[in-house]
Amino acid sequence: TDTQAMGPTVCEMKCKELEDCDFYWHGSQNGAMSCRLYSACSSLVRENGLEGALMAMPRKPLCLVANPEQCWTSSLRKKALVGE
Repeated sequence: TDTQAMGPTVCEMKCKELEDCDFYWHGSQNGAMSCRLYSACSSLVRENGLEGALMAMPRKPLCLVANPEQCWTSSLRKKALVGE
């Protein structure tokens, strides 16, 4: 993990830049804005003084639409089977 003081957009960009960053957390740590970068997330632990949001950084195409089942059947399933 890496902990730094930065805004949510900068935190997301830092995670995108690192190939092994799969999750990032942004929020306040004892009143100060903070960013944490993670390469894995096997368990969640609550820490006193932390308040924020844990976000995943997708590294492959995903169904990020209102209807993920329709996306899978119309797009991703075909790609998985045909290898496009």
